[in-house]
Amino acid sequence: MTDARLTAMTFLLVAACSAEPRSQGPAPLSERTPQEHKVTKPMQGRLSQLKSLIGIDQQAFIDRFGVKPEHIRSPAVYERMKNVTEIHRPDHPDLGPARFFFRDAKLALIYLSDATALQELNIDSWKGNPSDEGTLLRSRAGKTSNLHVYADKGFAVSEGTEIDFVEIFQPTTQQEYEQAIYDPPGPFRL
Repeated sequence: MTDARLTAMTFLLVAACSAEPRSQGPAPLSERTPQEHKVTKPMQGRLSQLKSLIGIDQQAFIDRFGVKPEHIRSPAVYERMKNVTEIHRPDHPDLGPARFFFRDAKLALIYLSDATALQELNIDSWKGNPSDEGTLLRSRAGKTSNLHVYADKGFAVSEGTEIDFVEIFQPTTQQEYEQAIYDPPGPFRL
């Protein structure tokens, strides 16, 4: 290794180690700027609105939200869902960073993994019983994360030290979720 590369790597290591520690979650609402409050606060309500879209016809969705060809990817794959259409329109205020997967021209699943959007979620309000862990499965988010599946309520949450992602789908049985959507991750390597 050259001295220049070693110096550059040392500089990067020192900079990374001296950086401020990662936040343990969002600042209290009273301490947020108006922009931060505006960006994160509405996501809880928006997820309920998004959930109400499950089953909507693909063309009706496209018309309602002004989806353009550049927002559509087909054929797409999501876990075990093959040959689906994915719509991603992050610039739309009602859709945010969510990804929408259509099977047989009907909205089958909504996927959200945006850290800013997820940090404000209160999943307990969706569970009904805050102590309910759901059915635990391995998460593709990593070795330290678990996928909490609430198939009968129509959602799954991958969570480690924070929420990794959320899936919203038509309420179903656990068995149907595992057969139609869930794809067990392979072994994790260090």
